[in-house]
Amino acid sequence: MIINSIKNHKINKILQNDIHNFEQTINLIGSANIPFKESIQALSYPIFSNPLEGFRNNRIYPNSEVLDEIEKLGEECLSKLFSYSQEKYSVSFQPHSGTTANQIIYNAILEKNDIVLSMSINSGGHISHHDYIKKFFKLKTFNLNNNDELDYNIIKEIIEKNQVKLLIVGASSFPNEIKYSILHKICQEFNVLLLADISHTALFISEGIHETPFNYADFITFTTHKTTRGTRGGIIIYKNCFSTIIEKSIFPITQSAPKFYDILSKVIMLIKLNEFDRKKYILDALNFSQYFIKYFQQKKIKIFTNKSDTHLAILDLTDQKINAIEAELLLSKINILTNRCFVPSDINVQNGLRFGFLSLAVVQMNLKDFHDICDVIFEQLFLREKYKLKYKVSNIAEKYFKGLYND
Repeated sequence: MIINSIKNHKINKILQNDIHNFEQTINLIGSANIPFKESIQALSYPIFSNPLEGFRNNRIYPNSEVLDEIEKLGEECLSKLFSYSQEKYSVSFQPHSGTTANQIIYNAILEKNDIVLSMSINSGGHISHHDYIKKFFKLKTFNLNNNDELDYNIIKEIIEKNQVKLLIVGASSFPNEIKYSILHKICQEFNVLLLADISHTALFISEGIHETPFNYADFITFTTHKTTRGTRGGIIIYKNCFSTIIEKSIFPITQSAPKFYDILSKVIMLIKLNEFDRKKYILDALNFSQYFIKYFQQKKIKIFTNKSDTHLAILDLTDQKINAIEAELLLSKINILTNRCFVPSDINVQNGLRFGFLSLAVVQMNLKDFHDICDVIFEQLFLREKYKLKYKVSNIAEKYFKGLYND
């Protein structure tokens, strides 16, 4: 990538180096993926220069017809993808991120002393379900049981003992399916609102591999850059009865004008998702995570929750001579990117190392090369081999990623 019109060549050198690093790196960060080229191209679409705060058919400024049409098309594509009724749910493409999408809901429905229940960070919960809530509202958290399983009775007990207004389900580092039908019954019994953050599971849900939150959750949020292969952003789907307060929370309370090119990029993403073989892609990612888990279990390395129903797999390094911070750094030195996370046993240091395999599913890495990557990870972390692992990783990476983003 070169920006020819800029005479300062320093920026072009930076971008060229970044592309070179991308082509020589195996990115296994749990939230990383490769966007559709068409979604990236949409970000440079030049027409959206007007300020158009507001919502479809109700903007503050004139000349909004194009954006209205794009959002309407996006709503139709999203409804088709998840098989939900537009008569029951509305959607907003305006959130700038998944965290902002969640904050829009908090600002819409919560008052100062309201209690929110979400998964603890040590159990795999996401930070956007914690820090903002602790600052402005009251937070309770639930943990996994002794088998690292989601225990719905624990959730029910906490709700029963506290006047919980909102239950948030969804996670950053919990790799297993969530049963929304069970949670819905609990929420109905105690008059609790349910937010399903499906950022890591959206395509697993759309393809029927996981249970759907639609018809159960009051609000559904997800990021667009994970399973759905968009550029970075957020989407909110919400029951129609909340339309007025959600729209007010989007603007003017939580954020300002929509980013029109982002919205276009999200809609292009949805068009692409409705065109390609989603099930093969997402099952390939699942197969990678399950192969990875089996490989490391055979090596006697502990796996958080002992399984995965998603594209994620998490090594539990609690009983190893290396913690996750050290492991993340060691792997980065040989061009493998992953990220540290918490596991239930953590107190002072992170011992969870999270891996994600979406990008490998996109480029359809073969099993031999993936097995070699598993070998390299094991050798670097647990055998501390000194031969040229970085060279081996770069060769495999170039086979799949070189030229992927050529103009």
